[in-house]
Amino acid sequence: MMIRKNILLRPLDSVHWGPPQTNQAGDTHYVRCEFPPTGRTIQGLLRTRLLQAADPKVALGPGADQVTIAALVGPPDSLLDGWSVTGPFPVGWDPVLPEDKRYPEPYFPVPAFVAIEPTDEKNKGRCVGRARKIQSAHRSWDSLGLSSNAESPAALYGFPRGDKNKAGGLWWVRGSDFAQLMLNTISFGFTTRDVTAWRALPPFVRGEQQTGIEVDDDKGIAKDEMLYTLQRLRFAPGTGLWCSFVGDVKTPLQPGALTTGAGSMGRKSGAVALEEAKPWSQGIVDYLNGSWIEPWVTEQAKTGDTLRLWMVLVTPGELSTKTESPVDLAVANHGGARIRVHHEGMLCGPRWIGGFDWAKKTPRENRCFADVGTAFPVEIVGGDVADRVLLIQQLHHHAVVGQKADTQMGFGHVLLGPMDDDTVEHKKDNNKTR
Repeated sequence: MMIRKNILLRPLDSVHWGPPQTNQAGDTHYVRCEFPPTGRTIQGLLRTRLLQAADPKVALGPGADQVTIAALVGPPDSLLDGWSVTGPFPVGWDPVLPEDKRYPEPYFPVPAFVAIEPTDEKNKGRCVGRARKIQSAHRSWDSLGLSSNAESPAALYGFPRGDKNKAGGLWWVRGSDFAQLMLNTISFGFTTRDVTAWRALPPFVRGEQQTGIEVDDDKGIAKDEMLYTLQRLRFAPGTGLWCSFVGDVKTPLQPGALTTGAGSMGRKSGAVALEEAKPWSQGIVDYLNGSWIEPWVTEQAKTGDTLRLWMVLVTPGELSTKTESPVDLAVANHGGARIRVHHEGMLCGPRWIGGFDWAKKTPRENRCFADVGTAFPVEIVGGDVADRVLLIQQLHHHAVVGQKADTQMGFGHVLLGPMDDDTVEHKKDNNKTR
Protein backbone atom coordinates (compact mmCIF):
# COMPACT_ATOMS: atom_id res chain seq x y z
CA MET A 1 0.00 0.00 0.00
CA MET A 2 1.46 3.35 -1.08
CA ILE A 3 1.45 5.78 1.85
CA ARG A 4 2.64 9.26 2.77
CA LYS A 5 3.21 10.07 6.42
CA ASN A 6 4.19 13.40 7.98
CA ILE A 7 5.90 12.43 11.22
CA LEU A 8 6.96 14.25 14.38
CA LEU A 9 9.90 12.61 16.12
CA ARG A 10 9.56 13.89 19.69
CA PRO A 11 12.58 13.16 21.92
CA LEU A 12 11.52 11.99 25.38
CA ASP A 13 14.96 12.58 26.88
CA SER A 14 18.13 14.39 25.94
CA VAL A 15 19.74 13.07 22.75
CA HIS A 16 23.21 12.99 21.24
CA TRP A 17 24.20 12.66 17.59
CA GLY A 18 27.95 12.34 17.37
CA PRO A 19 30.43 13.11 14.60
CA PRO A 20 31.79 10.21 12.49
CA GLN A 21 34.68 9.15 14.70
CA THR A 22 35.53 6.62 17.38
CA ASN A 23 35.16 8.02 20.86
CA GLN A 24 37.13 6.22 23.54
CA ALA A 25 36.84 7.34 27.14
CA GLY A 26 40.15 8.74 28.36
CA ASP A 27 41.18 9.44 24.77
CA THR A 28 38.26 11.54 23.54
CA HIS A 29 37.32 13.59 26.60
CA TYR A 30 34.59 15.71 25.01
CA VAL A 31 32.25 14.75 22.18
CA ARG A 32 30.18 17.49 20.61
CA CYS A 33 26.65 16.89 19.37
CA GLU A 34 25.85 17.42 15.69
CA PHE A 35 22.56 19.14 14.97
CA PRO A 36 20.34 18.23 13.31
CA PRO A 37 20.87 14.50 12.69
CA THR A 38 21.14 13.39 9.08
CA GLY A 39 18.57 11.60 6.98
CA ARG A 40 20.54 8.38 7.43
CA THR A 41 19.75 8.47 11.16
CA ILE A 42 16.07 9.18 10.48
CA GLN A 43 15.58 6.46 7.86
CA GLY A 44 17.25 3.95 10.16
CA LEU A 45 14.79 4.81 12.93
CA LEU A 46 11.78 4.55 10.59
CA ARG A 47 12.85 1.26 9.02
CA THR A 48 13.57 -0.23 12.44
CA ARG A 49 10.17 0.89 13.71
CA LEU A 50 8.41 -0.76 10.75
CA LEU A 51 10.25 -4.02 11.35
CA GLN A 52 9.63 -4.03 15.10
CA ALA A 53 5.88 -3.52 14.63
CA ALA A 54 5.50 -6.12 11.85
CA ASP A 55 2.55 -8.49 12.20
CA PRO A 56 3.29 -11.36 11.98
CA LYS A 57 6.66 -10.77 13.63
CA VAL A 58 9.91 -10.55 11.69
CA ALA A 59 12.97 -12.07 13.35
CA LEU A 60 15.53 -9.36 14.23
CA GLY A 61 18.84 -9.32 16.05
CA PRO A 62 21.63 -11.92 15.75
CA GLY A 63 20.88 -14.53 13.13
CA ALA A 64 18.15 -12.47 11.45
CA ASP A 65 17.36 -13.28 7.83
CA GLN A 66 18.95 -10.30 6.07
CA VAL A 67 17.45 -11.29 2.71
CA THR A 68 13.91 -11.09 4.12
CA ILE A 69 14.64 -7.79 5.86
CA ALA A 70 16.13 -6.29 2.67
CA ALA A 71 13.04 -7.36 0.70
CA LEU A 72 10.79 -5.56 3.19
CA VAL A 73 12.69 -2.31 3.89
CA GLY A 74 15.68 -2.33 1.55
CA PRO A 75 19.39 -3.09 2.07
CA PRO A 76 21.40 -1.16 4.71
CA ASP A 77 22.86 1.39 2.26
CA SER A 78 19.71 2.29 0.32
CA LEU A 79 15.93 2.41 0.45
CA LEU A 80 13.57 0.39 -1.71
CA ASP A 81 12.69 1.87 -5.10
CA GLY A 82 9.80 4.26 -4.63
CA TRP A 83 10.62 4.91 -0.98
CA SER A 84 11.85 8.32 0.15
CA VAL A 85 12.37 10.28 3.36
CA THR A 86 12.22 14.08 3.55
CA GLY A 87 13.95 16.00 6.32
CA PRO A 88 14.62 16.11 9.16
CA PHE A 89 13.66 19.68 10.03
CA PRO A 90 13.49 20.99 13.61
CA VAL A 91 9.90 21.95 14.43
CA GLY A 92 8.53 23.78 17.45
CA TRP A 93 7.95 27.26 18.86
CA ASP A 94 9.61 29.85 21.04
CA PRO A 95 8.96 28.94 24.71
CA VAL A 96 8.52 32.63 25.61
CA LEU A 97 5.31 32.78 23.56
CA PRO A 98 1.98 32.43 25.40
CA GLU A 99 0.45 28.98 25.04
CA ASP A 100 -2.40 30.18 22.80
CA LYS A 101 0.18 31.39 20.24
CA ARG A 102 2.33 28.27 20.20
CA TYR A 103 1.85 26.51 16.89
CA PRO A 104 4.35 24.20 15.19
CA GLU A 105 6.69 25.89 12.75
CA PRO A 106 9.74 24.44 11.02
CA TYR A 107 13.12 26.02 11.59
CA PHE A 108 15.64 26.22 8.75
CA PRO A 109 19.34 27.14 8.61
CA VAL A 110 20.01 30.79 7.86
CA PRO A 111 21.30 30.83 4.24
CA ALA A 112 25.05 31.32 3.90
CA PHE A 113 24.44 34.36 1.68
CA VAL A 114 23.16 36.19 4.78
CA ALA A 115 25.65 38.09 6.94
CA ILE A 116 25.03 37.78 10.68
CA GLU A 117 26.51 39.96 13.38
CA PRO A 118 26.63 38.20 16.77
CA THR A 119 25.11 40.18 19.62
CA ASP A 120 26.10 40.45 23.26
CA GLU A 121 23.48 37.83 24.07
CA LYS A 122 24.94 34.33 24.01
CA ASN A 123 24.25 32.34 20.83
CA LYS A 124 22.12 35.09 19.28
CA GLY A 125 22.69 37.46 16.40
CA ARG A 126 21.11 39.84 13.93
CA CYS A 127 21.01 39.83 10.16
CA VAL A 128 22.87 42.78 8.64
CA GLY A 129 23.06 42.15 4.90
CA ARG A 130 23.51 39.79 1.96
CA ALA A 131 26.51 38.47 0.10
CA ARG A 132 27.43 40.46 -2.99
CA LYS A 133 29.00 39.33 -6.21
CA ILE A 134 32.28 41.24 -6.25
CA GLN A 135 34.04 41.62 -9.58
CA SER A 136 37.70 42.55 -9.51
CA ALA A 137 40.20 43.73 -12.08
CA HIS A 138 42.92 41.73 -10.35
CA ARG A 139 44.47 39.84 -13.27
CA SER A 140 46.02 37.14 -11.10
CA TRP A 141 42.55 35.75 -10.50
CA ASP A 142 42.47 34.55 -14.11
CA SER A 143 45.82 32.82 -13.69
CA LEU A 144 44.30 30.92 -10.76
CA GLY A 145 41.49 29.69 -12.97
CA LEU A 146 38.81 31.72 -11.23
CA SER A 147 37.56 33.07 -14.54
CA SER A 148 37.28 31.14 -17.81
CA ASN A 149 37.23 34.37 -19.81
CA ALA A 150 40.37 36.48 -19.56
CA GLU A 151 38.54 39.51 -20.97
CA SER A 152 35.85 39.31 -18.29
CA PRO A 153 36.69 40.12 -14.66
CA ALA A 154 36.47 37.16 -12.31
CA ALA A 155 33.82 37.19 -9.60
CA LEU A 156 33.59 35.97 -6.04
CA TYR A 157 30.95 36.47 -3.37
CA GLY A 158 31.58 38.47 -0.21
CA PHE A 159 29.83 40.29 2.61
CA PRO A 160 29.44 43.92 3.62
CA ARG A 161 32.39 45.18 5.59
CA GLY A 162 32.39 44.30 9.25
CA ASP A 163 34.99 42.44 11.24
CA LYS A 164 32.39 40.57 13.28
CA ASN A 165 30.10 39.54 10.44
CA LYS A 166 29.64 35.81 9.97
CA ALA A 167 28.00 33.84 7.20
CA GLY A 168 24.72 32.12 7.94
CA GLY A 169 24.48 28.37 7.78
CA LEU A 170 24.71 26.95 11.26
CA TRP A 171 22.32 29.58 12.61
CA TRP A 172 18.62 28.84 12.77
CA VAL A 173 15.54 30.87 11.94
CA ARG A 174 11.83 30.13 12.00
CA GLY A 175 10.31 29.07 8.71
CA SER A 176 8.28 32.24 8.16
CA ASP A 177 11.43 34.37 8.43
CA PHE A 178 13.34 31.95 6.20
CA ALA A 179 10.68 32.35 3.52
CA GLN A 180 10.96 36.13 3.75
CA LEU A 181 14.75 35.91 3.47
CA MET A 182 14.49 33.80 0.34
CA LEU A 183 11.81 36.01 -1.22
CA ASN A 184 13.70 39.26 -0.48
CA THR A 185 10.96 40.67 1.74
CA ILE A 186 13.08 41.18 4.88
CA SER A 187 14.67 44.57 5.43
CA PHE A 188 18.27 44.54 6.60
CA GLY A 189 19.73 46.77 9.24
CA PHE A 190 20.87 46.84 12.82
CA THR A 191 17.43 47.67 14.21
CA THR A 192 14.99 45.96 11.86
CA ARG A 193 15.06 42.42 13.21
CA ASP A 194 14.36 40.94 16.61
CA VAL A 195 17.73 39.62 17.76
CA THR A 196 16.10 36.47 19.11
CA ALA A 197 15.17 35.45 15.56
CA TRP A 198 18.71 34.29 14.74
CA ARG A 199 20.06 31.55 16.99
CA ALA A 200 22.82 28.99 17.10
CA LEU A 201 20.08 26.50 18.09
CA PRO A 202 16.29 26.77 17.71
CA PRO A 203 14.73 28.33 20.84
CA PHE A 204 13.10 25.06 21.87
CA VAL A 205 16.44 23.18 21.98
CA ARG A 206 19.03 23.61 24.73
CA GLY A 207 22.38 21.99 25.33
CA GLU A 208 23.38 19.82 28.28
CA GLN A 209 26.57 18.09 29.36
CA GLN A 210 26.61 14.45 30.41
CA THR A 211 29.76 13.22 32.11
CA GLY A 212 30.41 9.53 32.64
CA ILE A 213 33.13 6.98 33.18
CA GLU A 214 33.88 3.86 31.19
CA VAL A 215 33.20 0.55 32.92
CA ASP A 216 35.44 -2.50 32.66
CA ASP A 217 33.19 -5.19 31.15
CA ASP A 218 35.10 -8.03 32.79
CA LYS A 219 35.36 -6.61 36.31
CA GLY A 220 32.19 -4.51 36.34
CA ILE A 221 34.02 -1.56 37.88
CA ALA A 222 35.05 1.85 36.63
CA LYS A 223 38.32 2.14 34.73
CA ASP A 224 40.93 4.58 35.99
CA GLU A 225 41.23 7.90 34.13
CA MET A 226 38.42 7.03 31.75
CA LEU A 227 36.12 10.03 32.12
CA TYR A 228 34.20 11.36 29.14
CA THR A 229 31.70 14.15 28.50
CA LEU A 230 28.94 14.14 25.88
CA GLN A 231 27.19 17.24 24.65
CA ARG A 232 23.48 16.38 24.59
CA LEU A 233 20.42 18.30 23.41
CA ARG A 234 17.07 18.52 25.14
CA PHE A 235 13.90 19.50 23.27
CA ALA A 236 11.04 21.42 24.87
CA PRO A 237 7.84 19.37 25.43
CA GLY A 238 5.82 18.93 22.24
CA THR A 239 8.69 19.85 19.91
CA GLY A 240 11.06 17.69 17.91
CA LEU A 241 12.08 16.81 14.37
CA TRP A 242 9.72 16.75 11.39
CA CYS A 243 10.16 14.24 8.61
CA SER A 244 7.99 12.62 5.98
CA PHE A 245 7.95 9.13 4.52
CA VAL A 246 6.64 8.05 1.12
CA GLY A 247 6.62 4.43 0.01
CA ASP A 248 4.80 1.23 -0.80
CA VAL A 249 4.60 -0.61 2.54
CA LYS A 250 3.86 -4.30 2.16
CA THR A 251 2.55 -6.90 4.62
CA PRO A 252 3.63 -7.77 7.32
CA LEU A 253 4.75 -4.15 7.84
CA GLN A 254 2.16 -1.88 9.47
CA PRO A 255 1.99 1.73 8.15
CA GLY A 256 0.49 2.97 11.41
CA ALA A 257 3.73 2.14 13.22
CA LEU A 258 5.33 5.27 11.75
CA THR A 259 3.07 7.58 13.78
CA THR A 260 2.62 5.53 16.96
CA GLY A 261 4.85 4.03 19.58
CA ALA A 262 8.48 4.86 20.27
CA GLY A 263 11.96 4.20 19.01
CA SER A 264 15.50 5.23 19.83
CA MET A 265 18.28 7.04 18.05
CA GLY A 266 21.68 8.52 18.73
CA ARG A 267 24.42 7.61 21.15
CA LYS A 268 23.12 6.07 24.38
CA SER A 269 19.85 5.35 22.49
CA GLY A 270 17.74 8.39 23.32
CA ALA A 271 14.03 7.51 23.43
CA VAL A 272 11.87 9.14 20.76
CA ALA A 273 8.07 9.12 20.36
CA LEU A 274 6.67 8.87 16.82
CA GLU A 275 3.53 10.94 16.26
CA GLU A 276 1.51 12.33 13.39
CA ALA A 277 2.82 15.80 12.62
CA LYS A 278 0.48 18.77 12.85
CA PRO A 279 0.10 21.05 9.79
CA TRP A 280 2.24 24.17 9.46
CA SER A 281 1.07 27.75 8.96
CA GLN A 282 -0.27 28.63 5.52
CA GLY A 283 2.46 31.21 4.87
CA ILE A 284 5.33 28.74 5.05
CA VAL A 285 3.29 26.11 3.18
CA ASP A 286 2.69 28.56 0.31
CA TYR A 287 6.42 29.27 0.05
CA LEU A 288 7.37 25.60 0.14
CA ASN A 289 4.71 24.71 -2.43
CA GLY A 290 6.18 27.31 -4.79
CA SER A 291 3.20 29.64 -5.15
CA TRP A 292 5.71 32.46 -5.80
CA ILE A 293 7.46 30.78 -8.75
CA GLU A 294 5.15 31.39 -11.73
CA PRO A 295 4.32 35.05 -10.88
CA TRP A 296 8.00 35.85 -10.35
CA VAL A 297 9.20 34.11 -13.54
CA THR A 298 6.44 35.80 -15.55
CA GLU A 299 7.42 39.22 -14.21
CA GLN A 300 11.14 38.65 -14.81
CA ALA A 301 10.46 37.64 -18.43
CA LYS A 302 9.43 41.25 -19.10
CA THR A 303 12.82 42.67 -18.12
CA GLY A 304 15.51 40.24 -19.25
CA ASP A 305 16.59 36.82 -20.44
CA THR A 306 18.45 35.69 -17.32
CA LEU A 307 16.93 34.46 -14.08
CA ARG A 308 19.17 34.68 -11.01
CA LEU A 309 18.33 32.69 -7.89
CA TRP A 310 19.83 31.38 -4.68
CA MET A 311 19.60 27.64 -4.12
CA VAL A 312 20.08 26.74 -0.44
CA LEU A 313 20.71 23.32 1.09
CA VAL A 314 18.49 22.63 4.10
CA THR A 315 19.92 19.12 4.52
CA PRO A 316 23.56 18.18 3.78
CA GLY A 317 24.41 17.45 0.14
CA GLU A 318 27.43 15.52 -1.11
CA LEU A 319 30.13 17.59 -2.79
CA SER A 320 32.29 14.92 -4.41
CA THR A 321 31.58 14.13 -8.05
CA LYS A 322 34.09 13.07 -10.69
CA THR A 323 33.03 15.14 -13.66
CA GLU A 324 30.34 17.62 -12.69
CA SER A 325 29.36 19.80 -9.76
CA PRO A 326 26.43 18.86 -7.51
CA VAL A 327 24.36 21.67 -9.01
CA ASP A 328 25.09 20.53 -12.56
CA LEU A 329 23.96 17.03 -11.67
CA ALA A 330 20.77 18.28 -10.06
CA VAL A 331 19.87 20.33 -13.10
CA ALA A 332 20.79 17.53 -15.51
CA ASN A 333 18.26 15.35 -13.75
CA HIS A 334 15.53 17.98 -13.52
CA GLY A 335 16.12 20.58 -16.24
CA GLY A 336 14.48 21.13 -19.60
CA ALA A 337 16.46 20.59 -22.80
CA ARG A 338 16.23 24.25 -23.81
CA ILE A 339 17.54 25.65 -20.55
CA ARG A 340 21.16 26.29 -19.63
CA VAL A 341 21.92 26.72 -15.95
CA HIS A 342 25.15 28.25 -14.68
CA HIS A 343 26.26 28.23 -11.09
CA GLU A 344 29.12 30.54 -10.18
CA GLY A 345 30.35 28.98 -6.96
CA MET A 346 28.98 28.46 -3.51
CA LEU A 347 29.12 29.71 0.03
CA CYS A 348 29.37 26.71 2.28
CA GLY A 349 30.94 24.83 5.12
CA PRO A 350 32.00 21.16 4.84
CA ARG A 351 30.59 18.40 7.02
CA TRP A 352 31.98 14.89 7.28
CA ILE A 353 29.33 12.20 7.53
CA GLY A 354 29.97 8.55 8.25
CA GLY A 355 28.27 6.23 10.69
CA PHE A 356 28.15 2.56 11.56
CA ASP A 357 26.62 -0.28 9.55
CA TRP A 358 24.86 -2.35 12.20
CA ALA A 359 24.03 -5.13 9.75
CA LYS A 360 27.68 -5.63 8.78
CA LYS A 361 29.13 -4.48 12.13
CA THR A 362 31.57 -2.18 10.32
CA PRO A 363 32.10 1.61 10.20
CA ARG A 364 30.83 3.45 7.14
CA GLU A 365 33.18 5.45 4.96
CA ASN A 366 33.43 9.12 5.97
CA ARG A 367 32.27 11.34 3.10
CA CYS A 368 32.42 15.11 2.66
CA PHE A 369 29.10 16.93 2.32
CA ALA A 370 28.19 20.59 2.00
CA ASP A 371 26.52 21.46 5.29
CA VAL A 372 23.08 22.94 5.81
CA GLY A 373 22.81 26.60 4.80
CA THR A 374 25.14 26.20 1.82
CA ALA A 375 24.07 28.67 -0.86
CA PHE A 376 24.57 28.24 -4.62
CA PRO A 377 24.09 31.30 -6.86
CA VAL A 378 22.27 29.98 -9.94
CA GLU A 379 21.52 31.59 -13.31
CA ILE A 380 18.90 30.23 -15.73
CA VAL A 381 19.21 31.24 -19.38
CA GLY A 382 16.96 30.20 -22.25
CA GLY A 383 13.61 28.48 -22.47
CA ASP A 384 10.18 30.06 -22.26
CA VAL A 385 8.24 30.91 -19.11
CA ALA A 386 6.71 27.42 -18.87
CA ASP A 387 10.14 25.74 -19.16
CA ARG A 388 11.60 27.93 -16.45
CA VAL A 389 8.66 27.49 -14.10
CA LEU A 390 8.84 23.72 -14.50
CA LEU A 391 12.59 23.62 -13.82
CA ILE A 392 12.33 25.70 -10.64
CA GLN A 393 9.34 23.68 -9.43
CA GLN A 394 11.29 20.45 -9.95
CA LEU A 395 14.22 21.75 -7.91
CA HIS A 396 12.49 23.77 -5.17
CA HIS A 397 11.63 21.82 -2.00
CA HIS A 398 13.11 18.58 -3.35
CA ALA A 399 16.17 16.47 -2.56
CA VAL A 400 18.20 16.83 -5.75
CA VAL A 401 21.89 17.29 -4.83
CA GLY A 402 23.76 14.01 -4.56
CA GLN A 403 23.51 10.35 -5.46
CA LYS A 404 20.09 8.72 -5.70
CA ALA A 405 20.66 6.49 -2.66
CA ASP A 406 21.38 9.62 -0.60
CA THR A 407 18.60 11.85 -1.92
CA GLN A 408 16.11 9.07 -1.18
CA MET A 409 17.17 9.43 2.46
CA GLY A 410 16.63 13.19 2.43
CA PHE A 411 20.16 14.39 1.67
CA GLY A 412 20.59 17.31 -0.74
CA HIS A 413 17.20 18.95 -0.06
CA VAL A 414 17.14 22.49 -1.50
CA LEU A 415 14.94 25.57 -1.30
CA LEU A 416 15.12 28.38 -3.86
CA GLY A 417 14.44 32.09 -3.92
CA PRO A 418 15.06 35.11 -6.17
CA MET A 419 18.41 36.86 -5.98
CA ASP A 420 18.54 40.61 -5.39
CA ASP A 421 18.71 42.76 -8.50
CA ASP A 422 21.52 44.73 -6.87
CA THR A 423 23.97 41.95 -6.09
CA VAL A 424 27.05 42.99 -8.06
CA GLU A 425 29.76 45.28 -6.78
CA HIS A 426 32.82 46.30 -8.77
CA LYS A 427 36.16 46.61 -7.07
CA LYS A 428 39.16 48.36 -8.57
CA ASP A 429 42.53 46.66 -8.57
CA ASN A 430 44.40 48.63 -5.93
CA ASN A 431 47.29 46.16 -5.72
CA LYS A 432 50.66 47.68 -6.50
CA THR A 433 53.93 46.01 -7.42
CA ARG A 434 56.30 45.84 -4.45
